[in-house]
Amino acid sequence: QMVFTTPTLKDWKNYFLKNNKYKDWDKNGAKQALVGYVVELNGKASNVTVRKSSGNVDLDKEAIRLIEEGEYTVGIDINGKEMRTGNMLIMVYFPPQQ
Repeated sequence: QMVFTTPTLKDWKNYFLKNNKYKDWDKNGAKQALVGYVVELNGKASNVTVRKSSGNVDLDKEAIRLIEEGEYTVGIDINGKEMRTGNMLIMVYFPPQQ
């Protein structure tokens, strides 16, 4: 089934800044982890996996936690019905110390 409206992480502009445990994790530079997931009909993520590691196990675990605990709008198909949406990808950034 074709997705007409893609799921979105609610309040995504502030979500990571407010909820990331590793806001100032390293003064030498930022890291990022590419995370894959499915958005279920209840607006929660499932099947959350790191597709490309940040190079740090703790940061990868935090990226998974952030995506699992996020709230999402649900995907809408071309007929206007809510749908489970897979193959979602998001880059989780871990900013350097200021």
